[in-house]
Amino acid sequence: MSKKRLSAAVVGLVFLLSFFASLYPIKVHASTESNGIIGSDTTWTKANSPYLLTGNVLIDEGVTLTIEAGNTVQLGNYYIMVNGTLNARGTMVDRIQFVGGSIAFTVQSGSWNETTGSGSIIENADLTTTSLSALSGPKISNCSILRISAGGSTLLINSKVTDSVSASDSSSILHNEINGGLNVNPLLNPPTVSYNTISGGLFVSGGSSTPEISHNDITGGASIGGPDLVFHNSISGGMHVSGALANVSFNAVEGGISCGADYSTFVNNTIKGAGIGFDITGSNGRTHISIINNTITAQTIGINIPEAFAYQILYGWAAIAYINGNIISGCSTAGIKVGEAGSQGGVAWEGNNVTITNNLLYANNYGIQTRGSGTIESNTIIDNTCGIDGYVTVSNNIIANNTIGINGGSDIKRNIVANNQVGISTSGRIENNTIINNALGIRMSDPRTLTFNNIYSNGLNLNYTSTSNLDAANNWWGTTNAQAINQSINDFKNDFNLGRVNFVPFLTASNPEATPESKPFTIPIPSPTQAPTQKPNQTPTSPNSPSPSAIQQQSESPTATPPTGESTPTSLLETYTRYVYGLIAVVIALIIVIIGLLVYFKKLRK
Repeated sequence: MSKKRLSAAVVGLVFLLSFFASLYPIKVHASTESNGIIGSDTTWTKANSPYLLTGNVLIDEGVTLTIEAGNTVQLGNYYIMVNGTLNARGTMVDRIQFVGGSIAFTVQSGSWNETTGSGSIIENADLTTTSLSALSGPKISNCSILRISAGGSTLLINSKVTDSVSASDSSSILHNEINGGLNVNPLLNPPTVSYNTISGGLFVSGGSSTPEISHNDITGGASIGGPDLVFHNSISGGMHVSGALANVSFNAVEGGISCGADYSTFVNNTIKGAGIGFDITGSNGRTHISIINNTITAQTIGINIPEAFAYQILYGWAAIAYINGNIISGCSTAGIKVGEAGSQGGVAWEGNNVTITNNLLYANNYGIQTRGSGTIESNTIIDNTCGIDGYVTVSNNIIANNTIGINGGSDIKRNIVANNQVGISTSGRIENNTIINNALGIRMSDPRTLTFNNIYSNGLNLNYTSTSNLDAANNWWGTTNAQAINQSINDFKNDFNLGRVNFVPFLTASNPEATPESKPFTIPIPSPTQAPTQKPNQTPTSPNSPSPSAIQQQSESPTATPPTGESTPTSLLETYTRYVYGLIAVVIALIIVIIGLLVYFKKLRK
C-alpha cells in the first residue's frame, strides 16, 4: 500500500469520527460549589447542576434563592438555612433532587401565599435523604421527604414521608403518606391533620389549643393528650385519650378506646376488635365522660368503668359517666360493666355514678352489670344471658329474650319484661311494670313493694322466697279469678317455711301506666358483619403518581423561561440516553472502518 493511500485512509477515519462526535456531543459538566451567605436574589440553573455544598448556606432575609426544575443539590452533611425565601419548584417530569443534609426555614423566612404565589415553596422534589424543619410557613407539595418538623403555618400536602412528621402551631398536614408516625404538639395554635395515611401511630401531646384530626387512615394506634377534635378517622391499633375536653366522633376504631380524660365526649364511633371496647382508665379515676351513639363489638366488655377505690371516693375522683344511645353486642363478660365486685366492699360500689339510657344491648353475657350508683333507663336489652345485674334504679326499659331479665334492682318501675326464662329476680321495689310471657315472672326474696304491675301469662307469675309475709295488692294478674291468681303464686301454701302473699285487692283490668314513659331504643338489631366502618373519603396522592387535578394545577403554574438564544433543556435521562446511543454508533462505525482497512491491506498483499 502506498503512503498516499494510507494517509487518505487515516484522514477519512478522522473525518468520520469528527462527524459522529458532532452529532452526539458528550458534555461533562463539573459541579457548581456553593457555601456561605446568599445576600442577593440568586438562581441555581439546571444548566449548572449539580450544585455541591462545601459548607452551610444561609439565604439572607429579604433574599430569594430560586432552584430551577431538574436541578440536583448535593447537601452532604451541610444545611440550607432560610431567613429569606426559597423557591424550589420542579415539575411532574423534571423533579428537583436534594441529596443529604437538611433545610431549615426560620421564623424570618417568607411564608407561602397561595393567592399571590409568593413566599417559600418546595414542590415536585425528592428529599428522601434530606430532613426539613420549618418555624414559618413554607408550602411543601408533592415531595418525597425523609422527615419533617412542621411549625408556624407550614403546609405539607400530597407528599410522602419515609420517617416521622412533627406538627405544631398552625401547620396543616393534608393528603400525605406518612410512614414513621405523626407527632402533634398543639402549643398555642392548633394544627390541622386531615386526609393522611399514617403508619407508625398518631401522638398528640397536651396543649392549650384544639387541633383538628380528621379523615385520616391511621395504623399503629392513636394517643390523644389534649382538648382535641378527632373525627372521621379510621384507626387500627386502638386509641388512648388522656387529655381533658377531647371530642372524639365518627371514627372507626379497631382495637378499642381507653380514656383517662376528664370532661371528654365520644360520639358516633364504631369500636371493634378489642378485649374491652371502651375502657375508662387513669390513676386517679377522676372522669366525667359522655359515651353517646357508638357501635361497640368487643370480646369481653363493651364499656368498662372500673371500681372506684375508697380513697378515690373520698377525694371525689370516681367516674361520673353518661352512656346514651349506644349499640353494644358480642361481649363475653358484659355489654356495660360498672365497678368491680368484691375487692373493696360496699363503699367502693357506691363510688361511680353512671346514667345508662337509650342503649341497645344484645347477645352479651350480661347486658349491664353494675356495682355503682346511678340509673338504667329507656334501654332495649335483649338476647343476653342476664339483661341487668345490679342494685340500681331500673326504669322504662324493654327487657326481653334473656335467660334472666333483671337480677337485682333497687327500684324497678315502668319496664316491659317479656319472654325471659326469669323475668325479675330481686329484693327491691317492683312497681308499674308489665311482666309477661316469662317462664318465671318474678322471683322475690324480700317483702318490699309489689304493686300496680301487670303480671300474667307467665309459667309461674311469682315465686316468693322470704319467710315474711308480702303485701302484693293492686296488681293485674290477667284474671279476676282469685283461685287462679293464687295458683300462679308460690308461697306458704306450697312451702310452710315461706311467708304468705296477700294479693287482695287486685286490679280488674290491665294497668295502662305499667309501660315505659319514654320510648326506649328501637333501632333494628344489625348483623355483626354489617358494622359500619369509616374510612377517609380521600387518599393521599403519591408524589410520583399525581391526581388529574394536581396535573391541571401544575400545568397552570408559571414555568421558568430560558435565556434568549438557549433551547429548553431536555431531561437528564434523555440527554444521557442520547450520549450512550452516540457512543455505540461511533464504536460500530470505527469497527467497520477497521475491518474495511484489514480487508483492503489483505488484497494488496495478494
